[in-house]
Amino acid sequence: MIDFTSIKAGCFFKIGQKNLLERWYLSKYSTNRMTPTRTVQSFLDAKKQGLEVSEETWNSLKNYRKWNEPELKGLRNASAYYPEIYFESGMDDEIARLLENFKKRIVAHKF
Repeated sequence: MIDFTSIKAGCFFKIGQKNLLERWYLSKYSTNRMTPTRTVQSFLDAKKQGLEVSEETWNSLKNYRKWNEPELKGLRNASAYYPEIYFESGMDDEIARLLENFKKRIVAHKF
């Protein structure tokens, strides 16, 4: 485990700040978090097997606004088979808006 009492050239933190910094570090670099692709696959596997979708999968799905274009397309495709993957009202419209933002970033090239 990392010693969080001193970070970057002797910058010291109080105990309360240490816990906050440790939680931030673990949330950012924890290997236990599910990738967006694994989240969608886990949801599909649970539904195919007739099992309950895990809480970890639902929590990971809540971060869909931070996902990249391929993962959002996969989420949208999965909704065709299992519409209950859309847990918020207007989620399809939000995904469409996010995908549109990705399209705006594409720059046309003339060769």
